[in-house]
Amino acid sequence: MHWNRSCGMDTENTNSERFLAIIESPASRRSDDRLAKLAGMCGIPTEIARIPSDSSLSGLAEAWSSRPHAIAIHAGILKRARVRANSGGRWRDLLDQSDYALIYGCVGPETAEIVEELVPPGLQGSLRVNSTAARFSFPSGTEQVCEELSGGSFRTCASGSIPVFEAAGNDSLVIMRVEDHPFFAAKRSANGGRFFLSSDEVEDIDREATPDDPSSDALACLLPFLIFFRQAFGNQCWKSAKRHAVLTIDDPLLRSRYGCLSYRQLVRAIREHGFAATIAFIPWNYRRTDQRTALLFSRNSDVLSLCIHGCDHVKREFGVSNLEETRSKARTALERMRAHERITGLGYERLMVFPQGVFSRAALEALSKEGYLAAVNTSVFPCDYEGELKLRDLLEPAMTRYGFPVFGRRYPEKSSFKFAVDSFLGKPCIITAHHENFRGGYESICNTVDGITALDPNLSWVSLQRAVSSTVHLRWENPGRCAVRCYTNRVLLQNPHGRDVTIVLEKRLASEPQLPRLSVNGMPIECELSGSLLRAEFRLEAQLGADIRFASPESADVPREALGMWNEGRVAIRRYLSELRDNWLSKSETLAALSSNALRLFSR
Repeated sequence: MHWNRSCGMDTENTNSERFLAIIESPASRRSDDRLAKLAGMCGIPTEIARIPSDSSLSGLAEAWSSRPHAIAIHAGILKRARVRANSGGRWRDLLDQSDYALIYGCVGPETAEIVEELVPPGLQGSLRVNSTAARFSFPSGTEQVCEELSGGSFRTCASGSIPVFEAAGNDSLVIMRVEDHPFFAAKRSANGGRFFLSSDEVEDIDREATPDDPSSDALACLLPFLIFFRQAFGNQCWKSAKRHAVLTIDDPLLRSRYGCLSYRQLVRAIREHGFAATIAFIPWNYRRTDQRTALLFSRNSDVLSLCIHGCDHVKREFGVSNLEETRSKARTALERMRAHERITGLGYERLMVFPQGVFSRAALEALSKEGYLAAVNTSVFPCDYEGELKLRDLLEPAMTRYGFPVFGRRYPEKSSFKFAVDSFLGKPCIITAHHENFRGGYESICNTVDGITALDPNLSWVSLQRAVSSTVHLRWENPGRCAVRCYTNRVLLQNPHGRDVTIVLEKRLASEPQLPRLSVNGMPIECELSGSLLRAEFRLEAQLGADIRFASPESADVPREALGMWNEGRVAIRRYLSELRDNWLSKSETLAALSSNALRLFSR
């Protein structure tokens, strides 16, 4: 059997459009409604058949028989249909005529007979496992189904009983396990498959998000359904075109050595392990770059780049709610980076990494108005967050709830599973580091890099700008028509096919948007606005690329903030104390703590 491997614009959807048929009863309504919302987020057309608790499934099979579809149904509904059909009859037609079927809620004595009759050999009923911090895992060798998740594992935080199958034999494909028990499995067929999930818990993607989302508990209730969707619907689902990764390093001056970081050793590690790094450069340092280090960057511009890290890098400088103040800082940062480019010859990327990870909603609006491409941060929650974010916002490649994209990034970890989840969801894998991460050498970072590289043989290590500007979601509507969901104001797209393709662009704008100017390879393209969703169409010729740019309408100018002598001096003292700490005191915890206290004094 062929299992669909996630692919991007290099593979067209050649099948007729398939829809998801969800059979709902009063007992399963909550799960089914959540499942329909999740399918809609993935771009899958859905039809829900609501049946009374005492109704049979007669008529549904005939109504859907002429249209390609996949079935999602609770095992309890099948149990009642089987009883009504008196142990046989046509209750199985609904499953037999579907290439793909997901049967979930296969737990408890009320569904035992159905499970025994339908599940593949080796799955013998179901039971509940009492577990605290249960370990969910994806068996090795399931790359064609689980993609980057294959071989990975995670632990949930909640305690309680978890429904699982009793055992699995060689004839079934186990996709997920809880401890040593099958949790999600599949039975192969010539043209599709049946998927069996012991649980009936579906995460509500419209609940309010939390800073640790998608949490491990949420993943346990999301990943089985997302995996099924990709297998059953292939390129009808929104998926990433190509996976990208990059290492970002915050703060360092461009000197031969900064703290524990040596640029020459970094380049050596980059060349040996095949990755790329972007330095989050503090604009205040624009006159302090060493020319020899600038030359090193210039000679290795294919793997080394610069982005913008704040303006002065003082406490909460982008955490204020005053739009004019944040715009002034954003503009000053760009002016300094342009001056740095004139002095050193080094270009820069119009991407903001917020100092201390703190930003406000006004800061995002300021970056948008000043022409930044995106923000990159360890948290996508603004400091003045008021409950607007939903879980679905954090399942997208970038958080765009406020009309400007914020991409998440992660610190290095021993396990690469969180990066695997990012890649599975279409997010670029962005590692964040400081000079302290190189205190013991470059082995730890390189191990993280190697672990991420192993997730996907087609993953590309690129600059931060290339990673975010190439991040799009694709969905093939038919063999010659591809929907493309954009996240940044500049998008790079490639058509590798031997014929033209119609591109349907989608982009989410601010809640009160103005229609931007859109161009493709320098040519203006008409676009329309429906609420906060921008849409446009154009033809992309065979074997050619598209440089897509969204230009915001001109907005009122803002004066540059005058800091005054005291503030200028305070910023200078903070910067020099930071360098003293990083270059000389960081090896002593006591001295480093003293310097940190002094830094806090000058950041008030």
